[in-house]
Amino acid sequence: MNKHSKGNNNRFLNHDICFEESWKTISVSQINEVVSDEFPGKKDFIAFYLANNGGVFTKGAYIYPDHFYEITNKDYLSIEIGSFFHIPLIEDEEDSYYTMSMERAKDRRADYSEDFENFTLFHIPFCRQSCG
Repeated sequence: MNKHSKGNNNRFLNHDICFEESWKTISVSQINEVVSDEFPGKKDFIAFYLANNGGVFTKGAYIYPDHFYEITNKDYLSIEIGSFFHIPLIEDEEDSYYTMSMERAKDRRADYSEDFENFTLFHIPFCRQSCG
């Protein structure tokens, strides 16, 4: 298992953010086996997962929506991201103790409702906020 922490090699994460417990290293072709559709930002998505195949923010990490668009409800100024799901290696039955796979996350959420199942047909679950 790969373990990354401060000084991580993921250009998308500030080097001071503690990001650990990444799953096994994955290749571009393995990523494309699981996430085959094209979408805006796929190049960055692949670069992120080549650097870290999922992982846990052991000391917390936050997104501030008001940095991206205007927020009228000031009650929710931050979202804590707990972890990024890992991409499973298709031929490997082993699974991470620390992160859920994208496939398992998608399957679990598809059972919530028919509307949510339709949503998962066109969206990739890739991370979990700290409250689930």
